[in-house]
Amino acid sequence: MNPKRSPDTVVDENCWSDVDYCEKTKYPTFLFDRSYITDLLYVVCLDIGWRQNYYSMSKTIEEMAAIVEAKARGIELAIVIPAITTGPMLQPRLNSGLMHILRYIVGEKTNLPNAVTGYVDVKDVAQAHILVYENPNASGRYFCVERVIHRAELVDMLDELLPEKNIKARIKNNIKEKIKPYKFSNQRLKDLGLEFTPLKKSLYETVKKFEERGFLSLPKDMDFQKLIRASL
Repeated sequence: MNPKRSPDTVVDENCWSDVDYCEKTKYPTFLFDRSYITDLLYVVCLDIGWRQNYYSMSKTIEEMAAIVEAKARGIELAIVIPAITTGPMLQPRLNSGLMHILRYIVGEKTNLPNAVTGYVDVKDVAQAHILVYENPNASGRYFCVERVIHRAELVDMLDELLPEKNIKARIKNNIKEKIKPYKFSNQRLKDLGLEFTPLKKSLYETVKKFEERGFLSLPKDMDFQKLIRASL
């Protein structure tokens, strides 16, 4: 997260989020209420407004602190930095990272945001950790992302995978000028031997797992803003 970075700049391991900018940005905050749990193990959470984006800020600060501490202790540190993970879920419950994908599928989300997102298959993330751990020369930061796409392209892919859902026909696209997906480099992981799974294949496996878990049959009028998967 850095508003000063040009969209034409190739984001690589030398790029960092702007800590001050992260602190100034805000995001919706929810208060969990575990008194109500459905058969699908959802938990109600109440929207309590907008708060500073301490999540992104803290992730940046903790990574910087880890690098400083590792250097002080003489430890060779390798850091894998994944984007939003897709692919088959190991856990029985839906995680927040895949929530926006499911919302498009079941019809709860009908507005298309002018936003871009980076994705990577969960198996690639696991393999990346193995590669940097087993390679004695591995050190530093490793961007683990297969592709960065606009949400419109995500909807197109989901519509192709699930034509019976008429996903694209339900989406209101009022965007006049789409934000360009930022350029990035995952070459360091490729140099270690990682072959990234194409996003479309990963989304296919995501959808198949949704089917197995029964998520595709969720009612479209479910309030996903107040019903979110609990990490129980």
